[in-house]
Amino acid sequence: MSQHETPDRERVLQIARDARFAMVTSISAAGELHSRPMTPQLVDDDAVIWFLVADDAEQATDIKVRPEVNVAFSESSSWLSIAGHAEVVYDRERIQEFWSAASEAWFPEGPDDPRLRVLKVRGVSAEYWAAPGGRVATLISFVKAKATGDTLDAENEEVDL
Repeated sequence: MSQHETPDRERVLQIARDARFAMVTSISAAGELHSRPMTPQLVDDDAVIWFLVADDAEQATDIKVRPEVNVAFSESSSWLSIAGHAEVVYDRERIQEFWSAASEAWFPEGPDDPRLRVLKVRGVSAEYWAAPGGRVATLISFVKAKATGDTLDAENEEVDL
């Protein structure tokens, strides 16, 4: 295991990679928080999360001014929040790599759409909550907590990325 690899860090990457969607929260020029659903294209080993975005979208405009973002994931019995720094980049290779038929719903001009960019979020820190055993175990733990007055059985860790 390298100096950056820890079981908690690997758990963060696993939760992010398993999620089909994420909520990306950016800060508007007026200082307001705005969260938008997005599809992660890749979560790499360096805790960089990649998305496709339109250069003229409000979110891209927000990020160009204030690059601090949060990316939230929810998957079955795991929840993850990653704080990081984002940038909107023009990267033809990544756009081609990430392009899929589903991308056409947002970019009907195809991968050569002049507005198409890559949103790159470099994770700085994360916090996750995971209920061991999946949904059924979470439900049982919830019922047990209600009956006994104990807290819900779940993992919770803060992780520097």
